[in-house]
Amino acid sequence: MPRRTIECDEMLEQARQKGLKLNPERIYKVSLDLILLEDDLLSLEMPDSFKSLLLGDDDTYKIYVRDSLMRIEKVMGKIKFKYSKGTISTQILGMLSKT
Repeated sequence: MPRRTIECDEMLEQARQKGLKLNPERIYKVSLDLILLEDDLLSLEMPDSFKSLLLGDDDTYKIYVRDSLMRIEKVMGKIKFKYSKGTISTQILGMLSKT
């Protein structure tokens, strides 16, 4: 599950009351940031990143983008050529090269 919420815990409790054997310690949150839209197109679903960058001067989403790209490289292999367009993507590419 992407995030364990109170509603999720309540549903798990209801399922346990109905007789399902569930162990809450074995239920973890899973990062579902990259979503496959087409065979060659991934989307990084972060709906508040634009607002937090412009209004809150918060650039933590860059770390999420970097981590997602690192995860792709870990699964698919090292990306041979990386290109960036714009200042923010250049900063993220710089963060990738430092790790």
